[in-house]
Amino acid sequence: MSNTITGMVLGVRDTELVMGKDPQNPFKKRKVMLDCTRRDQYTGERSGYENTPVIEFTGDKVAELDKCKAGDIVEVKFTVEGHNYTGKDGQPRNYTGIRGYELAVIRSEQPKPAAAPAQPRKDD
Repeated sequence: MSNTITGMVLGVRDTELVMGKDPQNPFKKRKVMLDCTRRDQYTGERSGYENTPVIEFTGDKVAELDKCKAGDIVEVKFTVEGHNYTGKDGQPRNYTGIRGYELAVIRSEQPKPAAAPAQPRKDD
């Protein structure tokens, strides 16, 4: 069973290259921010707290974000990953992240066509 979340794309960040152990093969990552805030189906008013998760795509999955743009409604499949480590101060720490691996556009925000200029009336 996979985790899924649906929301409106607020923004897609550029691909970042992170140098790892092999400087010839940098690690790629890219993030998308969604608005998943619950809203009343009739009025559109927010019916809960703001919910704007940032989901990270890595490696060959960064190309999934080429499918969408701000304003699109998307469904993202993801995993929740975490690990423990010791901080520089010697204290135990924990990192938890949301790692996306598939994205589907449910509804694309199409640009609205410009209104045609009004034609002057001829009075005959």
